[in-house]
Amino acid sequence: MFMDSHSIPLITAITAILVFSTAANHFSLANEHWGHQAGDQTKEPTPSTDGSVNPDAIPDTAAYEILFRLLSYTNKEEPKVELRKSAYLRVAGFDPAEVAAISNAAYEFKRLIEPLDARVDDLKNQRWPSPSHEVLDQLAELQKQKQALIQGLVDKLQSQLAHYDPSKLSNHVARKIKPRIKGFVTPLPPKEVSTSGRQSVSPSTAPAAQGIQCKAELYIFNEITIDWEQFVVFTTSAYSQPYDNCGHIITLSTQLWGPDDIHATGVEGAHIDLQRPNGVYIDGKFHSKTSAEAYCPVANSKVHIGSN
Repeated sequence: MFMDSHSIPLITAITAILVFSTAANHFSLANEHWGHQAGDQTKEPTPSTDGSVNPDAIPDTAAYEILFRLLSYTNKEEPKVELRKSAYLRVAGFDPAEVAAISNAAYEFKRLIEPLDARVDDLKNQRWPSPSHEVLDQLAELQKQKQALIQGLVDKLQSQLAHYDPSKLSNHVARKIKPRIKGFVTPLPPKEVSTSGRQSVSPSTAPAAQGIQCKAELYIFNEITIDWEQFVVFTTSAYSQPYDNCGHIITLSTQLWGPDDIHATGVEGAHIDLQRPNGVYIDGKFHSKTSAEAYCPVANSKVHIGSN
């Protein structure tokens, strides 16, 4: 099991002026074992696609969907979520006009995708955990519509960015997003006995009897961002689930660890302030992990999909 890792150089204060070492803007990105910090030694599902090894294996539409979802994500209970989103693009090198254009495209994606998401939810609520081949065909057709929607937004956004440098966006997706994505094939959930009086079927019969296989992968993204303006370490996560994936309701859980057992948790993001209440700055490595879980209310069961 591996994680996103950043190393923060020593920060010293001299006559009220913060002086950074010459390595202040360089952070090691290393794949390292969690060790004792994570406290979770359970065997993780092996990714079927690893963007750090083969970024070209990650579909463009999945990478752009992840970008749009992480920028349009809202959660009133997550502190500094808006700061995290703005820091993500600013640290990536986009200027204010580009940030505005990309953010607007993300919210347009959210507005347009919600009706399609609702249609998929209705299908899965009616047919899971034993969908027919016909249902999967319907979901595959809806997935094509989603891909066309995303591509249309990307094309429109690239035309808006033509006055700047449209290659900045495509390069960011290819070099910064795709390498931080892992894909997992999601199994159909087992059917469990419901306490609501709903009739239950055996977990091993219905899907197996139909020979149903969901080959579409769930893509999980995780990245650490250091915001030197706010002196905050952010971790950002998002996912792309093709509609014909076997996953039902997807929930992310994100964790961020710093030195000296400093940690933070969240759904699609978390943060740690670099300056502690006693005025001391944190010096050391930061690690983040995002886990995905699929929940099927029809089958009344949860499936751990994988972690990045």
